[in-house]
Amino acid sequence: MPDLESSQGMTFTFNGNAFKAKNVKVKKTRESIDISDCTLADDAVRKLQQSPLAHGEVITVEFWGLEQPDTDTYHSLVCDKLGISGNAFCTDYESNGAVGELLTGTASFTITG
Repeated sequence: MPDLESSQGMTFTFNGNAFKAKNVKVKKTRESIDISDCTLADDAVRKLQQSPLAHGEVITVEFWGLEQPDTDTYHSLVCDKLGISGNAFCTDYESNGAVGELLTGTASFTITG
């Protein structure tokens, strides 16, 4: 069985603010362009071509507290255990509260370099 890494001790910072992360997800995507045309027969498979521009990695973090990431400009994002370090833009943020629970937040970031 391979050695498994623990996520304990993982830190997540954006714009110098440390988030009390409880869950971090990394998604790498590459968009495709549909180049199908009317010469395709019924029930044919669409033709796809890789986009000439790549998307950055999308990082989603769920965290304890009400830390609100800046959504106006690019900032440094670092997640040590996942080897992530670069400029990122916060694309989405929400606060969550429920009866008997602690306040949490969820934010998504796109790494741009």
